[in-house]
Amino acid sequence: MGILIVGSGCSALYLASLISFYKKEIKVDILSNENIIGKKILVTGNGRCNLGNLNKDNKHAYNNKISEEIVNEFSIENIIDFLSLIGIHTTNINELVYPYSLSSKNYRENLANFVLSNKNITVLNDLKIIDYKTINNKVNVIFDKYKKEYEKVIFATGGISGNNKNSLEIIGILKKHNYNIVPFKPGLTPIKTKENTKLVEGKRIKCKVSLLLNENLIYEEKGEVLFKKDGLSGIAIFNCSSLINREIEHKNFQISLDLFSDLSNQELIELLIKFNKNTMNSLLNSFFDKEISSFIMKLLGFKKSYNYSLEEIKILSKALKDLRFNYLFTYDFKDSQVSIGGISYSNLKNDTLESKLEKNIYFIGEILDTDGLCGGYNLMFAFASSYRVLKSL
Repeated sequence: MGILIVGSGCSALYLASLISFYKKEIKVDILSNENIIGKKILVTGNGRCNLGNLNKDNKHAYNNKISEEIVNEFSIENIIDFLSLIGIHTTNINELVYPYSLSSKNYRENLANFVLSNKNITVLNDLKIIDYKTINNKVNVIFDKYKKEYEKVIFATGGISGNNKNSLEIIGILKKHNYNIVPFKPGLTPIKTKENTKLVEGKRIKCKVSLLLNENLIYEEKGEVLFKKDGLSGIAIFNCSSLINREIEHKNFQISLDLFSDLSNQELIELLIKFNKNTMNSLLNSFFDKEISSFIMKLLGFKKSYNYSLEEIKILSKALKDLRFNYLFTYDFKDSQVSIGGISYSNLKNDTLESKLEKNIYFIGEILDTDGLCGGYNLMFAFASSYRVLKSL
């Protein structure tokens, strides 16, 4: 009879791999609406597949304590150990963990091949789940072409980022089963700002990014910011977007860029004085390309670009270490990497991730009300939540 995993993304593939290694006797059907299983893995980590993060002190890593507890139970060290058992070697770059190949394609292929080498695992294509019923300790799944009975069903369809139609359809079914769905919002996405950034579209700049609310620091991170035609992008900006959208109400957030984070304000003043010459060249051209220099001057309202007074140098230095952008709104789901919201943990037994409403129904991965920041946190949760369900199979 066996079990059904609804979905074929990261979480589904992780659970199937754990079953393939630890519980080969279980028969598993994977319901896939993709031409290849684990397809989303291909775009993770900019094609290098960031598997996890060794930093365990990031208090913003997840949106709730339950998610943290799940990941702490099956940590990145456990993930690395398991992957080595199935022939996948990893490497660390600073605090980030990657497959040694640094190839999402290679990693997906190796993981999928390991799963499919188990003869008890079958991928179901060209099928669509219509509904299901829990009867006599079994789950009767109604497909568009036939019905089939399973011992357990695990939903692993992910969130709705990238306009995931499969997940949207499953969420519609789950609503009929009275599940509490925390409203979805886009996470890890560019931010649109009130300031016009068209002049520097496509330009990149390294800096320290700070998220502020009413002048209070919410989050900061060093990284590279990419200017869009209508706002800001880049990993640090993605993380800020998730922190903003985790809030119930969108408030007056601001993004501050410190363009000289390795210098104190006084050190920057001295540096600017050194390059402040009475020439026709903009002072900022000594540090940035022409478009970025012009953009900064326009943003700050400076009329001249060289031969500054000491007082003007001090004003410029302060602004360069605190270049402000006012949050307008985030990009939509099609441009987001994760979804904020999902199946509420109030519906689940936290120790097993089994439904409180229906016996033998489970949930793993991004379909749950869990979202992580950039840096492998979401893939870690996919693996950790899969392990928690594995113990109940």
